[in-house]
Amino acid sequence: MRTISIQDQKIDLEFHASRGNHKSAEKHKDAIDGFIENVIHQGFALPLPIDILFDLPGASLALLGCVDQDTIN
Repeated sequence: MRTISIQDQKIDLEFHASRGNHKSAEKHKDAIDGFIENVIHQGFALPLPIDILFDLPGASLALLGCVDQDTIN
């Protein structure tokens, strides 16, 4: 693996910021909000405004999504 260049990192960050979350994240907004609130309260996540990502060296953005599952196999 090689380190991503600063220019490629910026392109990737801009792409993901402009794309937004997956449609499933909107469909299951309440469940995702509850999960995020839980990990914040546990101290595993720090909510930041999206604009600050462009000022943080090495920052990346992962889009949210949620899968429907009716049964567990």
